[in-house]
Amino acid sequence: MKKNENSYLRIGTSYFKIAKMPTSTGFIDVRLPWSIDAIKHDETRDKVSNIPKYAGFCLIPEHIGYRQIIGEFLNEYHALPFSPSDGKCDIVLKFLKHIFEEHYEYCLDYFSILYKKPTQALPIILLVSKSRGTGKTTFLNLCKAIFGNNVTFNDNSSFRSQFNQDWTSKLLICVDETFLDKQEDSERMKNLATVKEVKNEGKGKDKVSQSFFGKFVLCSNNEERPIIIGDGETRYWVRKVNRFEKWDDSLLDKMMIQIPQFLNFISTREIKAANESRMWFNPNSLQTEALKRIIRYSKPRLELELAVVLFEIMEDKNLFELNGTLENFFTLSIKSNLRADRSSIKKILSDDWLLLPAPNSLTYTYYTYSSDGFLAELKGVGRFYTIKRDLIIEKI
Repeated sequence: MKKNENSYLRIGTSYFKIAKMPTSTGFIDVRLPWSIDAIKHDETRDKVSNIPKYAGFCLIPEHIGYRQIIGEFLNEYHALPFSPSDGKCDIVLKFLKHIFEEHYEYCLDYFSILYKKPTQALPIILLVSKSRGTGKTTFLNLCKAIFGNNVTFNDNSSFRSQFNQDWTSKLLICVDETFLDKQEDSERMKNLATVKEVKNEGKGKDKVSQSFFGKFVLCSNNEERPIIIGDGETRYWVRKVNRFEKWDDSLLDKMMIQIPQFLNFISTREIKAANESRMWFNPNSLQTEALKRIIRYSKPRLELELAVVLFEIMEDKNLFELNGTLENFFTLSIKSNLRADRSSIKKILSDDWLLLPAPNSLTYTYYTYSSDGFLAELKGVGRFYTIKRDLIIEKI
């Protein structure tokens, strides 16, 4: 930011002082509300009259041709701390190869899009691993080093708070140790990943609509259920990250030296992935076993347990499909010691598995456990559901 020697600004009718606030890693520029009386008390009349004046704030994310002053407005998006420069960035690229493995080229596309097209919606990155020394947190710190004050670190409670002013203007919202175990957490995250506008609300301030271009980068030691992800969800890019053979405590420092060269690399390379969805990438290209694992563990416990029971019957009888009425499946669940009621079983069959009963009453074969625990084959007449083996395998 170009500042006069006073380091003051007037935005609209409000005055601010630009000060350097000390942090554990150095100093950062902060903008503090400052009264005109205090400025007049501290400064000469000439200096006060030379304070830069702007009509208001705007929020325009730019990396190429960045403008801090646009018309009469001051851009609240920050200039990057580094500029592109020729040279090698092999340490950064080797680190990204470790994190993304077979998705390495997609990772480079992600950063290229982030740099060239900062308003483009992108997948929610979720890095998981129970192991330590994988580089998950280092990846977040690298993102912060590259994009500077346009990156914020949130905790889990930030997404549940009604006050969001501290992160709605950021390019990247990073969360280490992610654990968002409520359905409403998942729904809000999914909505924020693709929404173009949000209501910005700070303490003691009115809600204000503003454009939103934030992308989420999450890390977690929980490989099963760091967040609820439902069947068919296409907004998450989940990577299980492996340990480094030998951890280098100075890795981040080494990569920071190469950030100018990395910026040059991502700004000049061609984006290889075609723009095939609202989040650019073809969702099928980003499917991983780590994603499938979270989807599986995100299922309600009863649904997973029922699927396991049905799969065991199909395995035992070498079946490719299983028939039964709502009452048959409810009885089977009770005899299998599942805590179920008819409405829960009906929801699983109709809402979660999207099954419809036969249009008319027909004769069918079904299976249930006898009182002595043996699997019995019985005949019935009714409007039965047909459950395919492939569906059950998908659910477990």
